[in-house]
Amino acid sequence: VSSTHIAYWDFAEDPNGFYDGDGVSLADVVLVDRTLGTSTPIANIGKQAFPMLGGGGVLGFLEWVMVHPIPKLQAFAIKSVPLSDPLATPTKIADVESDARVRPVASGGQFEWVVRWHAVTTLYRAPVDGSPLPTAVPVTAAELHAPVANETTTVLAIRPAIGAAPELETIPR
Repeated sequence: VSSTHIAYWDFAEDPNGFYDGDGVSLADVVLVDRTLGTSTPIANIGKQAFPMLGGGGVLGFLEWVMVHPIPKLQAFAIKSVPLSDPLATPTKIADVESDARVRPVASGGQFEWVVRWHAVTTLYRAPVDGSPLPTAVPVTAAELHAPVANETTTVLAIRPAIGAAPELETIPR
């Protein structure tokens, strides 16, 4: 939810009860203009879910093309469209693959996501409009949970070692 829009995903699936990857299945992000009361489905091939209204006049979302039957937070694309033209061709921000299942966040005009491979964890950041390449910030963590961000700081909930109490790691933006 933002001051101008609401976004949700209609992951009700097809009338046949499952997502079959046929390119027309019902798994789309829907953008609602709060002033006009209009709803605009962002219908693309594949599955779109987890909308993000994080500033910069952009709607971000995650997309899967051939992952069944439900969204996986280990392999997806982050895409965005301008709120002023939600039916525009989406801009791909990044293709993400990770051992960790961590949902991305959008805040202050940036997307942030976590990738972990072979026990090495990295927080990535990229502008919501897709201009320069993502930047990487190393993170020391064994287990991660979704980032939360504001204009100046990103906070990750982490578990530094098996059996240890969770901690919060703050990373300046």
